Amino acid sequence: MLLKRISIFSAPYSVRELTEKDLPQMLALEKRQADYLKFQGKSDLTIDEIKSDLTSVPLSVNQNQKWTLGFFKDEKLVAIIDFLTDYPQVQTVWIGLFLVSKADEGKGIATHLSKAFFKSLKSEQFTNVQTLKYEQETTNQILLEKLGFIDQQPLVLKSSDGSNIPAILSKLTL
Repeated sequence: MLLKRISIFSAPYSVRELTEKDLPQMLALEKRQADYLKFQGKSDLTIDEIKSDLTSVPLSVNQNQKWTLGFFKDEKLVAIIDFLTDYPQVQTVWIGLFLVSKADEGKGIATHLSKAFFKSLKSEQFTNVQTLKYEQETTNQILLEKLGFIDQQPLVLKSSDGSNIPAILSKLTL
């Protein structure tokens, strides 16, 4: 039901769950996001890492809570959202990744798709959305503030190369 609601609200973009057949498009979209790579502590991504991301979940999460959706315009992947339902609490959605293709940035797509997503979540009785806001990534900060996210607490994460990544836990009440 959630996917159907998102599909209705996200027009003119089509939406579907991403699978292994989408890995080349996912890799191309993610590799063009230098800020995303920097915050992951990586200079490059591999198709195996993207494949692993399709199924990786925290220990306390069931696989059926994991969603990786792609938004398409004319069969071209323009955005990816990776999220967990009922995490870290019931009726809360955790957004782990939301990326819009570099070529489509600045066109209002992120705002449109986010609002469609949140409207769909509210229709499914979710009450909160949480994500991380990276202190050094201004595009991420601007979008989250525009959408109404409220900063909750500062965090320091470790990247894959061991460096510190300053972030802020942010929350949106639906």
